[in-house]
Amino acid sequence: MGDKKAFELAYQEKQGKRGFIQKVIGILYPDPDADESKSVLAVVSKTRDKYSDEMIPLAQTMIDSFRFTENRK
Repeated sequence: MGDKKAFELAYQEKQGKRGFIQKVIGILYPDPDADESKSVLAVVSKTRDKYSDEMIPLAQTMIDSFRFTENRK
C-alpha cells in the first residue's frame, strides 16, 4: 500500500462443503509516527479456494492500486 507499512493475515475456512481463502491486510492510518490518534484500515478479500489462483492475484492488484492522500484543514 504505497510506502506505508502493512500487515497481512491469510487463512483458510470452510462453510459447509465449500472452502475459502480469506486475506486481511491492515495498515495504521494515519502514519504510526503521526501525533494524531491511530486507526487501523483493514482491507479484506475472500475467495473460494478452487478459484484462488485467479482471484487472489486480482485482489492483490486492486489492493496495490490504493493510494493515500493527505487531507489537511
